[in-house]
Amino acid sequence: MSHWEAPEITDNMYETMQKHFMPMIKSLGATQCFEVQTSDTTVSIIAVYPDEVTFIEASQRIAEIRSEGSDTFGATLIKAEAGPMVASVGI
Repeated sequence: MSHWEAPEITDNMYETMQKHFMPMIKSLGATQCFEVQTSDTTVSIIAVYPDEVTFIEASQRIAEIRSEGSDTFGATLIKAEAGPMVASVGI
């Protein structure tokens, strides 16, 4: 999960995420990836990986994608978190 803040959240940002960044994350082995708008100026990105090994292998590239996203959107990474999924429904 990564939590971001930008001066504003726009439809163009969503389109760029959907067409550019989400496919990059998926190509690293993520089985699912979501962007959730959490306020007028914040979003969270949640990527689900099938296992810890896949996540670890993707970690370096994830850092690069986050840096590119920051530059592209003028956004600030507030924090990034990772951990095992311990419960779910509807997957």
